[in-house]
Amino acid sequence: MAASIATIIAIHFFGDVSGPAISTALLTITILIFAEVTPKTYAAIKPERIAYPTSYALEPLLKLLYPLAWLVNVMSNGLLRLIGVKSVDNGGDSLIRDELRTVVHEAGTLIPYRHRAMLLSILDLENVRVNDIMVPRHEVLGIDLDDSLEDILTQIRTSQHTRLPVYKGDINTLLVCSTCATRRAFYPAAKSLKRRLCKRHASPTSFPNPHRCIPSC
Repeated sequence: MAASIATIIAIHFFGDVSGPAISTALLTITILIFAEVTPKTYAAIKPERIAYPTSYALEPLLKLLYPLAWLVNVMSNGLLRLIGVKSVDNGGDSLIRDELRTVVHEAGTLIPYRHRAMLLSILDLENVRVNDIMVPRHEVLGIDLDDSLEDILTQIRTSQHTRLPVYKGDINTLLVCSTCATRRAFYPAAKSLKRRLCKRHASPTSFPNPHRCIPSC
C-alpha cells in the first residue's frame, strides 16, 4: 500500500515517465533509513530497552502464527528434498570458532582486554603444540635421589608445585612423578622417604609427542 500511495503521489508531481522511478528510489531510501538501519542500530546499542517491551507483543504473535510458520517450513523442506537436499540443518544457532572470535572482538568495553585475550587464547588452543608450552629442561624442578634427605625435605616443603619429577643423578633419567599434595606424609620416617617418593606417592610418567596439538594429548 505504501508503494502504491508513493507511486500515485510521484506521478501527480513528476509525471507518468519519471514518477514511478522517483517514488521507488525515495521509498527505498526511506525504508532503509527509518525501517532498517536506524531501528536495528538503536536496538543494538540498547537491547534491553527494546527487547523486553517487544517480547510482550512477539509472544502472542508467535503462538498465533505458529501453524502458518509450521506449514511454510513443511512446504519449504519438502521442496528441498525434491531437489536432493535430504536433511535440513537445524543447528543454525550454533556459532563456529570464527564467529565466536568475531563476537569477542566486537564486544568492545563489555569485556575487559585481559579477558578478551584469555578467550581468544582458548579459541586458538587447538593450534598450540606441546613444544610451545614445554618448560626448558634446564628449568625443570625435580627431586634428585642422590641429594641428602634434608635437601629433599626442604624442596618438598618449599615447592609451589603439586607434582615433582623424581630422577637419579641426571634429569634425563626420570624415574617417576611424585605428588607433593600430601606433604604431611613425608615429614615422619625420613629414612624411608626415598622409597615413598618412588612407590607410595608416585605415578608413572608419560612423554607426549612435542609436535602434537594440545587437545589431542
